[in-house]
Amino acid sequence: MVWRSAMTYARKMMQQSETNPPAGVTIHTFKVIYARLRHRSPMTATYLMLMWCSAARAVDIERMKVRDIFIYTQEYPTHVESDRQLTGLDSLQITSLPQETLEMVPVTLLMKRGKGAHFRGTYHISTAIPRQDAAVLSELIATRTKSHLLFPDIAARRREALEVIYAVAPTACVASIRRSAIQFLAGQGIPQHLMMKISGHTREETYHRYLGDGRLRTREDAPLQELAAVALRPLQQPSN
Repeated sequence: MVWRSAMTYARKMMQQSETNPPAGVTIHTFKVIYARLRHRSPMTATYLMLMWCSAARAVDIERMKVRDIFIYTQEYPTHVESDRQLTGLDSLQITSLPQETLEMVPVTLLMKRGKGAHFRGTYHISTAIPRQDAAVLSELIATRTKSHLLFPDIAARRREALEVIYAVAPTACVASIRRSAIQFLAGQGIPQHLMMKISGHTREETYHRYLGDGRLRTREDAPLQELAAVALRPLQQPSN
């Protein structure tokens, strides 16, 4: 009984505590990192791109198995099982779009392992990735069994990514990609409740810390700030 209480308390503290997010990188810097990795190791570039597009922790991507990713195109067929249940969308409707318009390919990632899944259970991330990365993932899926890790030789993937990140942005690290992706996606106007589904955060305080303690102004913030400015205008009027 005491042991169970201790474990419950430990899990609670793990959930409440979060180390300070690492230094971020701009979208321009990320593109430079990605381009260098594409030249050096397309697989590692896709590993990093998948991390960016899903705002996932590195370990979440590293622990994914082949069965945990679903790619929704006819050109890159995959084992689309229960896709309607996973995303609420019919994959046939998605793949009926002209292939040339699908520069960003719809994907669903099933998160079964890692910190986010530990606290909230299995969850899925619906996002999209560039076509060239969908091709890399399709090749991995075609050559590996469903029980295999999606990316082989994870140590090499992380080492290669880290070397290029350091070369381009010396103060950044692999974990910087997650924070930067969260900031970028939020800045593009994705609402907080959807962003927290993507990021796997269960506490608003932690999510806000990734945004930089509120220093990032999102499209969602703008109309609220404009309304507040109108409502508070009497503060500027002289008192009688």
